[in-house]
Amino acid sequence: MTDNGQLIAFLGNSEQANFLPRTVFRGSLMMIEKRIPVRRCAGCMEHSDKKELLRLAKNKDGEISFDLSGKNPGRGAYICRNMQCLAKARKKRGFERALKLKGEVPHEIYEKIEREIGTENQFK
Repeated sequence: MTDNGQLIAFLGNSEQANFLPRTVFRGSLMMIEKRIPVRRCAGCMEHSDKKELLRLAKNKDGEISFDLSGKNPGRGAYICRNMQCLAKARKKRGFERALKLKGEVPHEIYEKIEREIGTENQFK
């Protein structure tokens, strides 16, 4: 099973093979490419690389926090780094839906995200 075609034949279809690392052959050296995690924005609903998005996290106690590292435990909701997506997420209650909240996201969290987006736009 060193060839992608053989691997797909072994799995039965190519849809299952999409979740496996892709094998690339360069000469006699076989390399495996890493998969980049993709997440969906709660505002515009477009998929982007996880590193490009900002994250909110809801822990087991139901507390919501703005997660700059992207590694806090708990259920996460992601947003693009622009104000239009934040406005859409706020209007359509995208964070509440993604985090499965009964109530609303605190106003302070929205302010932190706005500040983060504002500081990023100043340096561009």
